[in-house]
Amino acid sequence: MIAGVETVGGAKARVRARVLAARRAASAEQRSSAAEQLTRSVLDLPVVEAARCAAAYVSFGTEPSTAELLRVMRSRGVRLLVPVLREDLDLDWAIYDEPHLLSQGARGLLEPTGPRLGVDAVAEADVVVVPALAVARDG
Repeated sequence: MIAGVETVGGAKARVRARVLAARRAASAEQRSSAAEQLTRSVLDLPVVEAARCAAAYVSFGTEPSTAELLRVMRSRGVRLLVPVLREDLDLDWAIYDEPHLLSQGARGLLEPTGPRLGVDAVAEADVVVVPALAVARDG
């Protein structure tokens, strides 16, 4: 690093730490509001409305809850694929049926108990909902 010049990695780490701290400090009401906003924003997308198969994730910790998003997509008849973290940290995929059919997997993540579909199963999805810590309006 050049004296006085921060690396991109250093700047990213600072922003990440600040966003995670704000997320941990959020009230239950703020978390609920964030989950509602996430659900509305995703479900209102035309590509999501037309999807017959979607890949999404089961939220955990301080992430905005995806429970309602997953529930509504299932009620629409969407085939839902959710990631399962493999030992090599790659993602396998499984069908999301119902929240009560999830068990705690690697690193505390909730995952379906059903069969694994393989790392390439995500290619079947018409749309993929990807978790992100922070996103700017310009992407």
